[in-house]
Amino acid sequence: MAVTWLTPAGDLGTLTERVIIEIPLQASSNVGPVSYSLISGNLPRGLRLNGNVIKGSPTEVKKYTVSRFVIRASDGEDLEDRTFSIDVDGADIPEWLTPEGFLNVGQGENYFV
Repeated sequence: MAVTWLTPAGDLGTLTERVIIEIPLQASSNVGPVSYSLISGNLPRGLRLNGNVIKGSPTEVKKYTVSRFVIRASDGEDLEDRTFSIDVDGADIPEWLTPEGFLNVGQGENYFV
């Protein structure tokens, strides 16, 4: 085969939402330059494939999210597909606005927890 992937298939890592990243993908060819294209699935929102680099900033997610997708490497004569995944961690800790302590509510301002 003329196109050979150097980047292993599978998990490309766990990303944190709203943090800018660049993940290079590598494939080689004995014929000529290699071009890359997303052919199946979706990158996490906020990321894009630019040449051989996945770049951008994952947008906020409500829960831990796994995105699976297929990238095609082609040299014009031959092609090779590879499946990858990227996880985005977005389980945000709740932020309390109410001060800690007892609440004096109800008739006679009884305390409730």
